[in-house]
Amino acid sequence: LVIPCYENFNSFKKSFSSAINQKSKPEQIIIIDSSNSDNIREYIQKNNYDNLSIEIIYHHEKNLYPGKARNIGLEKNNNEIVAFLDTQTKPNSTWLERGIQLLENSESHIIWGSTLFDAHSFLQKAVRASTYGAKPLQTIPGTIIQSSIITKIGYFIESVRAGEDVDWMRRAESHNILCRNNPSELNY
Repeated sequence: LVIPCYENFNSFKKSFSSAINQKSKPEQIIIIDSSNSDNIREYIQKNNYDNLSIEIIYHHEKNLYPGKARNIGLEKNNNEIVAFLDTQTKPNSTWLERGIQLLENSESHIIWGSTLFDAHSFLQKAVRASTYGAKPLQTIPGTIIQSSIITKIGYFIESVRAGEDVDWMRRAESHNILCRNNPSELNY
């Protein structure tokens, strides 16, 4: 499970808590932190997660774009399956289990993430209504893949702040990779 982080410590704690409290525990959680502060590193070191039987890998490198951070996570992954979250996405407790079951019980190589963007204030609701609406969107956060497809699709674009996820999804489609949508939504 790869979680890129940048400066949003409180959101990271919620996302990380959701990850370690999955009904089906991930074998690894790879945290790629490009924050300027040490808050995330100190939080991981201060809390002892040895009893979880989850390997926690922490990597710090400043000023990474999301694609570069995800690529570092992919390179550090040593499992046949890898999943992605972002610090502001919160999965329900069965997200990983349901996604892995879909992946293993189908011919699919990718289970796309599905993110529902919350809106609470009037302004947030107006922006959501005028852009993506109140329905879940296909996203890299929440996506679960067979690691071997990286050799076919390639890595994420590393030198852009945004859009690397859409590019990667389009490349997967252009390679005719079998994909399905995960019915378990993440909240943003």
